[in-house]
Amino acid sequence: MKLKDYYRKGIQACDRFLRPVVLFLDSNKFLYVIIALFILQALWIAFSFRYPMIYDEARHVPIVAFFANHISPFVDTQPRSYDSLGSLDITTGFTASLYHYLMSFPYRVVSVITNNEVAKIISLRVLNILLVAIGLVIYAKVFDEVRTIKKRYVHIGLLIFVLLPIVPFVAAHVNYDNLLFLMTGIFFLLAVRMLRERNIHWSRYVGLLVVGCVTTLVKFTFLPVFAASTLFLLVAIRVREGSFRAIAQQLARSFKQTQRRTAIIGLSLAILIIGLFSFMYTRNVLVYGAPRPKCEQILSVERCGANPVAKRNIDAKATAPSRPLMPISHYSYVWYTNMVNFTVMTGATLPSGRVILNEQIPILNQIIFFGTILAALVTVYSWRGRRFNSAMWFLIVNMVALTVVVFINNYLIYRNFHLVFATQPRYLLTVIPIALIVAVSASAYVFRRFSATAKFAGLVTMLLLLTQGGGVITHIVKSDTSWYWNNSVVTSANTHAKKILAPLVKEN
Repeated sequence: MKLKDYYRKGIQACDRFLRPVVLFLDSNKFLYVIIALFILQALWIAFSFRYPMIYDEARHVPIVAFFANHISPFVDTQPRSYDSLGSLDITTGFTASLYHYLMSFPYRVVSVITNNEVAKIISLRVLNILLVAIGLVIYAKVFDEVRTIKKRYVHIGLLIFVLLPIVPFVAAHVNYDNLLFLMTGIFFLLAVRMLRERNIHWSRYVGLLVVGCVTTLVKFTFLPVFAASTLFLLVAIRVREGSFRAIAQQLARSFKQTQRRTAIIGLSLAILIIGLFSFMYTRNVLVYGAPRPKCEQILSVERCGANPVAKRNIDAKATAPSRPLMPISHYSYVWYTNMVNFTVMTGATLPSGRVILNEQIPILNQIIFFGTILAALVTVYSWRGRRFNSAMWFLIVNMVALTVVVFINNYLIYRNFHLVFATQPRYLLTVIPIALIVAVSASAYVFRRFSATAKFAGLVTMLLLLTQGGGVITHIVKSDTSWYWNNSVVTSANTHAKKILAPLVKEN
């Protein structure tokens, strides 16, 4: 027997041995492992890092506490002592949002049990982690409904996602990005079901509008996704059904078949939420000239000076002419580099109030920098031979649309202030899972002729690379005792974990 035959038989034997592994990757058990890994990482950070963590916890927690002392989410008169937080009127969408009002209820419950501020903050952090964990399950369900990508690739994509240092880090914050992640997943799930199911029912359409409006009230940045999704759904369903008249007839027929009490309750809730959404953005456009007004349009310039972000913008605008603009090609490179840096970095607020940023492991930065470019090239190359249904195209369009909108918005901010602001990947966290899952499935397609053994070797290699700072590892290795809660158990646990992990990570 020739050496080539031995090699082929050896590969076939390995492929047979790996069949149970492939079945596990396809199973819900693997998804549960991913969720558990995510929760453990995020809980470690939430119970370790002192308040406030760097992604605006110093703003979000006081706003939640403010609403905990108010029955109504609407603020008629804002006390000057809260001016440092910006406008607290949720109908302006500037600082406060529906997220803060909703979070005020668990905050009230914990406040009844204890007056300990640390306990209140950690309770809110744990709740935010659960929001993202449920969101991960929803995203997996979205791709189950799409039915064009195998579950193993969906799960691997989600595994990579939870091993990005920014994911468990943001999830451990008290931050509206976490509720936004969950709500966006629910919105995508409802939209995908509408595209996959031929039966038109009024409740599905109204439900989608309600979820879209609520999500936008949670965070303004969902508005581009809401707009792109609505346009896509109108076109796709119109093409499928033949005319808007046919759609209207089916909606009317389904409404007539609904029990009167159910229809009244459903429509009343929908009118309340859609009405609030419409009032908020219509008023903002008419009164302030923009869907989301500036601080100085709501409060006075003097009062906005107490808000660090608003003051930064006012000062930057005044000094902008003294700074030359870089070409858009150079800005694009800076934008991409910043996105990678914030994906892999960690940071903290020290007891002195000084904020530490951009602590990262260089090798992981390079892995993400070049890995993202390679994934994009593989995805584009695979396009020729792949076929997607309308549900998959819906997700891809939203992924591209949000990325383009974030880039354009960041570039316009740069043009306005002549400084690079707000280039953070957390604004793309709702579509990064889609990008990763599409990239993983594209890689599987490009290398489809390779054996299961070769593909598994590639997966193991990727996971080994991610041990160089992936997930919570960066946050443990790059932190020190000044980052932690003033608790001996927390300090000891992190110190021991750092001693174990640091020798395994190559920092140079």
